[in-house]
Amino acid sequence: MRLREFKLLNSKLLNIKFLGILFIISANSSSTLLAQNFNGFGLPGLIELPTARHLPDGELVFHQRLHRSLHRSTLAFQLTPNITTAFRYVGHGRKGYEYAGRSNWDRSFDVQVKLLDEQRYTPELSFGLRDFVGTGWYSSEYIVGTKKIGPVELTAGLGFGRLAGRNKISNPFAALAPKLKSRGSRETGLGGELEFGQWFSGPASTFFGAKIQMSDKVAAAIEYNPDLMLGEAHYLTVKSPINVGVTYRLNEGLELGGQLLQGNTFGLTASMFFNPKRPPNGNGFELAPVPMRARQEASNVQTSPEIIKTVLTSEGFLLKAIEIRGDTIRVDIENQEFRSVAQALGRITRTLQRFSSDDIIKAEIVFVKYTIPVASYEINFNDAQEASNGRIVRGVFKPKDVANTLPVDDLGGSDFSWVLGPYFDYRLFDPLRPFRYDLGLNLAASYRFSDTFSLGGSTQKSLYGIFDENIRASDSKLTHVRSDFPEYDRFGDGGIEHLTFRYLSKITPTTYVRAEIGYLETMFGGAAVEALYKPNASDLAFGIDLAVAKQRQYNQRLGFKDYQTTTGHVSAYWDAGKKFDFQASVGRYLAGDWGGTLEVSRRFANGWKVGAWSTLTNVPFSTFGEGSFDKGLFLEIPLDWMIGSKSRSQRGLVLKPITRDGGAKLMGTGQLYSLVNRDQNSEVVREMGRAWK
Repeated sequence: MRLREFKLLNSKLLNIKFLGILFIISANSSSTLLAQNFNGFGLPGLIELPTARHLPDGELVFHQRLHRSLHRSTLAFQLTPNITTAFRYVGHGRKGYEYAGRSNWDRSFDVQVKLLDEQRYTPELSFGLRDFVGTGWYSSEYIVGTKKIGPVELTAGLGFGRLAGRNKISNPFAALAPKLKSRGSRETGLGGELEFGQWFSGPASTFFGAKIQMSDKVAAAIEYNPDLMLGEAHYLTVKSPINVGVTYRLNEGLELGGQLLQGNTFGLTASMFFNPKRPPNGNGFELAPVPMRARQEASNVQTSPEIIKTVLTSEGFLLKAIEIRGDTIRVDIENQEFRSVAQALGRITRTLQRFSSDDIIKAEIVFVKYTIPVASYEINFNDAQEASNGRIVRGVFKPKDVANTLPVDDLGGSDFSWVLGPYFDYRLFDPLRPFRYDLGLNLAASYRFSDTFSLGGSTQKSLYGIFDENIRASDSKLTHVRSDFPEYDRFGDGGIEHLTFRYLSKITPTTYVRAEIGYLETMFGGAAVEALYKPNASDLAFGIDLAVAKQRQYNQRLGFKDYQTTTGHVSAYWDAGKKFDFQASVGRYLAGDWGGTLEVSRRFANGWKVGAWSTLTNVPFSTFGEGSFDKGLFLEIPLDWMIGSKSRSQRGLVLKPITRDGGAKLMGTGQLYSLVNRDQNSEVVREMGRAWK
């Protein structure tokens, strides 16, 4: 593997720049965003209460609420134009024994669904579930309507659960479903479970409020909140159900607010907004592509591999091989800089069309990774020229499946490569320290024996961090395959992250295989094999993986512990409608449990990806422990969206509420799909608008 190839293997990315770029984006954004207040739960609302409003499609909000007895952090996302979702981490109480003097740190999820749009004489109408997964600290449901009259927005709704406190009325839905008349007590248990039976049950209370837009930047709100705050009664006194607040919109990426809550508590809020559809640098700073030329029946233009190679290199491509067969020119390309495969195809096509003779009328472009062809496309130059001029031409880039690459030209590189660079790593949601971090240097190296065999590994040294503070011992009833991660953090500094012999090949035009042996990841070593069936033109893929793994010592040196297991899964991947991706796998996990994992994500046409996963196995919730089952959220943001120039890099954030041992997979499972899917036809269709950019 060469240096540029090996960088793709390094799973710990330097996110310090990423965080800085996000802050700069939010502080300088000038894109148009609908005026919107956020309540203390990080969703469109008044102060603590919801409104019926929703965010622009794809909007991502980081929200923070603070007052003397509360620390509430929310990540909200507009999943579809009508569905808003949120994940929240909250510290409650005063003079407690957990981080920041809180007596409890709690996780929760929300969802709000729009039922009706606002019309001339009717309000916008929505319903929502607050804290419907978790311990149920804020568990409540509501139906709410909002109507705008001039600069004033009026909101009224009906709340259940915690929102049914003052002036209760009988449940209006009990006539349709008598069991909704009463609301049973919630068994918090270990948290993480859905409580379907409680939704919209028990007595109800009305709530209402208003917001007035005083200027483009300033808005004021007042609300009547029926929540009696019983869960907070031992440290918070409610003097009034009336809350008032004011918000100041610094720009379209940052909003600040101040509130008077319960008649005696002052609070502060801050919200940062991002949207895949609002790149901070507009159309970016990329140079214009090479123009196509007019073709003639009689022309002196000759095919020039040297010029083609020079131009492609300047664009950010590595031309590994070129071949002319009849009227077709084939190039094997390593795409080093363009995240969008559609844009890469357009750039390569322009170059080939311009610098090849007129008797060459077609091109075959093959994208190569680690010496294997991951995607191939056939292009007719006449169709491409029509499409680049704005005419509608269907199927300009025709996906093909090839098994082998061309003989590689002498690229003048070494079979040995290495890279030394900084890393930033983090751990979240420990009540004693909700955010832990570690900064240091990572050294990775590889040696390629042949096109299919290589040796690679990495190690790292911490320079500054708090991974070794406040270590909590695992109380897991299962074999500690993941829950002992604090011990690996504490003793593994300077150890071997991974060190494996690797075989990687494409054995048929649609089938990929991978095999590795050695120290597979930070906690396990052994042998792993994987196969993937993925035609380029198909939205479906199928994979299978199997590994015999033995647990490593905490110091991550050469030694192993006694525990050994066999793990493996059968997986299916589906790109649904070029908007949502689904991944389902079933099999045996590291702790010996059997079950399945479902991952759902939304991918945007510029590389953004937001998703969630959950795993259910034959381990009972009581045995699994806190959280009941494995689940989490993830976010991927492409670097080219942030900086406005070409880059294949991306930065990610994973929010895993709790790390337990049930449903744990070997790190690296599903590598083959991750290897090929970014260059295949689904991505071309999704980003076809960038083909001639």
